[in-house]
Amino acid sequence: MDVYVPSEVPGFTRRPNCWTRSAPMDIPVEDNGIICTVKDAGLAVKSICSYAPLAPLPTLPATFWDVLVGWECTWMWDSLQLVGDMNWIAESISANECIAVTDGSFIREVRTDVCSAAFFFESADKNCKLVGAFPERSETANAYRGELLGLMAIHLILLAINQVNPDLRGNIVIYSDCEKALGSVEGLPTLKIPTKYKHWSKPKIFTNSPIHISQNFVEM
Repeated sequence: MDVYVPSEVPGFTRRPNCWTRSAPMDIPVEDNGIICTVKDAGLAVKSICSYAPLAPLPTLPATFWDVLVGWECTWMWDSLQLVGDMNWIAESISANECIAVTDGSFIREVRTDVCSAAFFFESADKNCKLVGAFPERSETANAYRGELLGLMAIHLILLAINQVNPDLRGNIVIYSDCEKALGSVEGLPTLKIPTKYKHWSKPKIFTNSPIHISQNFVEM
């Protein structure tokens, strides 16, 4: 790391904002101070042009809800209802006792441009639940898209839980009455939602790897 001290170069010793590199060259790097831009003021002399304080360290999310809010698009969670504390889903996954259920809806006779999804998480003892639902307006609205919306919501919540609990290990069983949609989410890309994919395209995975997802088909 180079260290600059007030310049002692003749002609610059009495001038403000003039700095010259000090002799020691093997000083360990330290991450402190402020960010600045410099310019040459003379031979071996630098001047500071501008400076700014370091950006504050980001605040780590304390709960999965903090993560969801940070991703914005919170309209998906307007109806979210939580029974129990913010940690029960992670604890239930760790104990291999968590289930999630989703179902999509599309009624062409009512609206041809709207489909919706409902979903919930539940612990094995059924004392804790997370319930939500939301509609989506789309020119390509259909029943299959509604099924995928519910699975997307579940996977987003799981991803948010993993961001708060990166070392989480365990299992969750996901139920849906759409076997094709269950097969699709097995290939979503890790840590992100695929973009530029239409609803009939073959998606890729998207749950964080520490959580193992068991896909199950059940008649609802």
